[in-house]
Amino acid sequence: MQAVPWSGVARFARDRTAIALLGAFALGALLLTGVLLAVFLGRGEERAAPSTAAATSAAVPSAPPTSAPPATAPPPPVVAGPLRTLAVGAFSATVEWTGVEAPTHVGYGLPELGPTLWVPLRDNRAQLTGLRFGTTYRVWAGNATLDVTTAPAPSSPIASIENGAVLLDGQPFFPLLELAQCGLNFDAGLAAGLTVFVENGCGGIAQQASVLAGRAFSLTVAEEAGIGGAGVIGWYYPDEPDLKGIAPPALPQFPALEATGRLRVLTLSNHVYSRAAPLPAGRGVYPGLIEPSDLVGLDLYPLQEFCDAAWLADVAAVQRELVALASPRPTFQWIEARTWRCGTPALRVTPATIRAESWLAIAGGARGLGFFPADWPPALTPAIARVAREVAALQPALTAPDAPVSAAAPLVAAARSFGDAFYVVAVNPTRTRVDATIRAAPLAEGAATVVGEGRSVELGDGALRDRFEPLAVHVYAVAP
Repeated sequence: MQAVPWSGVARFARDRTAIALLGAFALGALLLTGVLLAVFLGRGEERAAPSTAAATSAAVPSAPPTSAPPATAPPPPVVAGPLRTLAVGAFSATVEWTGVEAPTHVGYGLPELGPTLWVPLRDNRAQLTGLRFGTTYRVWAGNATLDVTTAPAPSSPIASIENGAVLLDGQPFFPLLELAQCGLNFDAGLAAGLTVFVENGCGGIAQQASVLAGRAFSLTVAEEAGIGGAGVIGWYYPDEPDLKGIAPPALPQFPALEATGRLRVLTLSNHVYSRAAPLPAGRGVYPGLIEPSDLVGLDLYPLQEFCDAAWLADVAAVQRELVALASPRPTFQWIEARTWRCGTPALRVTPATIRAESWLAIAGGARGLGFFPADWPPALTPAIARVAREVAALQPALTAPDAPVSAAAPLVAAARSFGDAFYVVAVNPTRTRVDATIRAAPLAEGAATVVGEGRSVELGDGALRDRFEPLAVHVYAVAP
């Protein structure tokens, strides 16, 4: 900025006219500033203006202001709907119909899959059974819907066996297991929806139970048989004792289920299968190994141990053999969760093979699944999670006794009945397209919903007909 010469300032001071003009200019500037300030403050008061009632009361002397929260608009009135929750636990819930013209049945399932289970409505109440802990279910009745979220996993549920299935606190339970999760990184298994973690070689079962409390259950091992914690529901025998050469008398001695309410869980190797080579001890060892157990599993691993894609259908066949051998105990199967030995394209573990193997095992009679090994790649987590969500939506149906059904090879099919509904599980274990006909008496008429696919198929003459792409799985539900 350039300086003004002093002589110019002196002349300006002697010029009264200029001084007057300067004064008028300053006064106008002050007035303008005041107007602008008043407008600004007025608008600010408008933004924070109190309600009419508050403004009226402000004109009347009142008590000093309190620390009460600012007034807000009242919530809309609660209108009672035709469905309400009466009780909810970790594995079951009770709902009530409060409207007129009650429907005969209530449907329930996961919101994204639609109704997959149905139970009768009696005296305007329905008992929803076989729910998964910590999960939101949706209930459908007439034109009404209601969401119900189950409680977290209880710390000490009582296990039992009934009709070839596991019960926890008297409710059907389809365990989804993971073996030898090391340390405290359980995120992958939990994200996949697994419900039972077996062993913890890097921290012990007490540490595992503490971390998983309310989110999943645990099985402890022989070395920690006396150690428990929240959510420990049983013991796990040494893995594959037949392959390790452990004779039945050498198995750890765990107390009986009837005395403890805890499961004794056993996994056998694939040598139990009639198509596999027998071990030196022979197959006569298996009844003795199975006898003290409550839940019996096996691991076939057709792609990564037998390295033969043609063995995929044997997942169902070996399960049927185990069911016959272990009856009346429930059985399960370990599913290949990643590629570890045979990496050719036809043998790699993929989302399609995980889904096919899982449902082949269920079709073979499995009342539980395990996923091995625990360090599967993250890209396969959604495939395991999909199976887990479908199991959660169908749990009491999947643990129900088998029902008659037939389908021509190569299709593998099984059926269950629950709550006046009928279910068919069908899997194409081949790499070619199959057009299949599935026959069962309840398929006489109407339509079957294809779970998770947003479509249905027509029924007639005791059959349904559908197309199966390579490794395709379809689960059908015929509502009451």
